[in-house]
Amino acid sequence: MGSVRVTPRHDWCFSQTSCDRRGLVVFDEAAGLVRAHIERKFPKACGMCARVFLDLPDYIRNTRHVGQPVSYDAALGDWKPKEPVGTFAIALCRCGSSVAIDSSGMPLLTLWRLMRFARSETRRRGVTVSEFLVDIRAEVERQALAVRGDAGERAPAGEVVRVTICPR
Repeated sequence: MGSVRVTPRHDWCFSQTSCDRRGLVVFDEAAGLVRAHIERKFPKACGMCARVFLDLPDYIRNTRHVGQPVSYDAALGDWKPKEPVGTFAIALCRCGSSVAIDSSGMPLLTLWRLMRFARSETRRRGVTVSEFLVDIRAEVERQALAVRGDAGERAPAGEVVRVTICPR
C-alpha cells in the first residue's frame, strides 16, 4: 500500500483542519499562534523596577492594559510586510512603568497568515484593526490563564506595588 500524502488546500495554511472555507486561520488558532509567540518572550523584566514576569500568566496578573494594541504594518496598509514594523501592546507594571509585548521575532509566514486573517476579520466585522486586536488579546489571555487554571484577575487600577524578584 502506498502512503497518503495530505497537502494544505492553500499556500498560506499549514494544515487542512486549521482553515475555514476561504483558507484563512480561524480565531482560536490565530490567538494560539499569537500566544505561542508571546510565551517565547518570557521571562521578561520591567525596565524600571526590575520585576521579572516569569511567564505570560504572571504578566497578565501583574500588569494593566494601556489602550488598544496597535499594528503599525496594518496602519501603513502593508498586509504582507517583508520588513515588519510590528504590532505592539502596552501594559503598566505595578510600579507604573510601561512594558511592551510585540511581534518582533515572529516568523514572516506566521505574521502574514495573521495579517491576512486580521484584514479579513476586520472587514467582516466592520471594526478597526486595534479593536480586533483587543479581542485577540482577550482570547490569548483566556487561553494562557486556562492552561494554569488561573482566575484571570489583572492588577487593580490605581494600585501600585513595588515588587522585585531576583532572577538568580
